[in-house]
Amino acid sequence: MTKYILYGWHNCASASIRWILAELGVAYEYRLVNLARGVEEQRDPSFRALNPKGRVPILLIGDEHEPLSESGAIAFYLGESHPDAGLLPAVGTPGRNKFLETYTFVINSHLPVMRDWLQVIREVEDGPLQAAVAKGGALPVPLASDAAEVRGIRKLALRRLVANLGVLEAELADHDYLAFRDSPSVIDFVFTITTTWEPFIHQLIANKFPNLKAYRERMHARPTWAPLAIEEKVAEDLGPLRDWEQEYAAFLQ
Repeated sequence: MTKYILYGWHNCASASIRWILAELGVAYEYRLVNLARGVEEQRDPSFRALNPKGRVPILLIGDEHEPLSESGAIAFYLGESHPDAGLLPAVGTPGRNKFLETYTFVINSHLPVMRDWLQVIREVEDGPLQAAVAKGGALPVPLASDAAEVRGIRKLALRRLVANLGVLEAELADHDYLAFRDSPSVIDFVFTITTTWEPFIHQLIANKFPNLKAYRERMHARPTWAPLAIEEKVAEDLGPLRDWEQEYAAFLQ
């Protein structure tokens, strides 16, 4: 029996866990949970029994299949459980405190901003969510109720995102990886996956953050990335900005 069972979906937070597992060389069973609207398997009662929050990833651990959710927690657990891989600084070692600081920044500051940006994208591209009522609440409650509110959320998210990326850009001025390390840690796999989610973020890094751009290329050069990118359906070229994104092109300057 494999030690781990991972529930996930294409090119989202669960991909970072798959990447870490690949780096560890650990066997695991992968169970795809279709998050597409109209399917939304994460709302199935059997899935909710594993994670009442209805999110992926979920890692089932050991013979008892103990569930662990939240990508940050899972990544930390894997790094701690496989110390020989060197993906997490041990307690008392040089760089441990800096790792914890930067890791917390990525989890607490960067990931929530990315979720806000992606949520308003879903609302724009999928249209109004009044259908939630007709489906008995099967869809999530809208983050924003009108176009003006959506624009405000986008602009706030982008301002915060630019500020957050600036912090990470500075960290990479003299080091190849985050948290002032010369080899990758779990934080690098958690963060790098987020840069593949959406064209605007891809362009933002390419245009404004040369250290992050080189860092992303460095991470994507790892042997574990290419097969994962195929399995996760990551687009090699994220393409040009969509029409509605042109309104925010000033952020790319």
